[in-house]
This record gives sequence, structure tokens and C-alpha cells, in this order.
Amino acid sequence: MSRGPTPRSGSAAWDAVSAEVPDEMVAAMTLAGTPDEVRDRLPALEARLADLGVDELVFQTGADLDEPTFVANCHQIIACCHP
Repeated sequence: MSRGPTPRSGSAAWDAVSAEVPDEMVAAMTLAGTPDEVRDRLPALEARLADLGVDELVFQTGADLDEPTFVANCHQIIACCHP
């Protein structure tokens, strides 16, 4: 099932959609920052989401990356989140 085109970062449509999402929601549902910041916040986010019945986290790198950058980002995510 196709959902049609999605807003691209920097587009007017994306700006309109992102303006509707409060910063508090982003902070509560995502991890972003330096590797140390992400590593520090991950256990609390996992616990909070587990309490809500979430049993899987999805990690995403930046959009429109070339393959070497994408692979490097994946390695960094794994290294950052490894206990």
C-alpha cells in the first residue's frame, strides 16, 4: 500500500508538519544528541516505553546519506547503544 509522497526536510510541507509536534513530544519519544547523551538517556527511554507496552526500538540514521556515511552512522549507533 502506497502512502504517497512524504514531506522532505526543509520543504514547506515538512515545516508545517513539524511545527505541530511539540518539543516535549520529540524529547519524550526520541533519542538525539552526542553519543554520550544518547547512551545516558537510552535506559530511561527503554524503561518508559516498556511500561507502555513497547518492546522494540527502531534506530534511523540521517536521510539521503551516501553509503559510506550511512554505514558509519550505523556503526556509531551500535557502538553508542552497546552496554
